[in-house]
Amino acid sequence: MASAAIAEALAGAGAAVLLTYLRLADTADPGTPPAYGLARRGDATEVLERIQGAGGRGAACEADLSDPAAPGRLFDTAEAAFGPVDILVNNASGWVSPPDTFKGPPRATGSGGDSSR
Repeated sequence: MASAAIAEALAGAGAAVLLTYLRLADTADPGTPPAYGLARRGDATEVLERIQGAGGRGAACEADLSDPAAPGRLFDTAEAAFGPVDILVNNASGWVSPPDTFKGPPRATGSGGDSSR
């Protein structure tokens, strides 16, 4: 996962990192790879263990960033654990089924083509 690699690289360079995650149980979708669904139900334990095992400083907490109060709580958590925040990396992800499984109406592309084919 790109977010884990970013956190590990920053920790390896001496930054203290606060890992956030949101465990979700997505509805079944035949276009979603099983590994993605498993990852969405997990937490940051493995990444945090790798960071700390390599001598890095890190912490993890679950946060739903659709809650307007969550960012403030995250900064409070980071500052309590490590002091002032110097770097913020926002690396969210999502999965969109391949076009051949898309059930909605065709979407136009910049070239005038149909992106649903």
